[in-house]
Amino acid sequence: LGREGFPAADKPFTPHLTVGRVRADAPRSDAATRFLALAPVTQHFDVGIVTLVASTLGPGGARYAPLAEAALLAPPSSAR
Repeated sequence: LGREGFPAADKPFTPHLTVGRVRADAPRSDAATRFLALAPVTQHFDVGIVTLVASTLGPGGARYAPLAEAALLAPPSSAR
């Protein structure tokens, strides 16, 4: 990204997937409590497209804007 003019991050990059978010000061609903108690997911699934999304936090919550998409190549049938 440096070649594109983006400055280096001030901390190491940690790739992740956000599945859900619960505010620390929000009352825990039954659904949020059940979600947080789930065991680690061990299922596999295919991903065909990756979308880069900008998340902007504001007083009304997060706003999301898709920035770019990349189609992924299908793995060889023997790899499944």
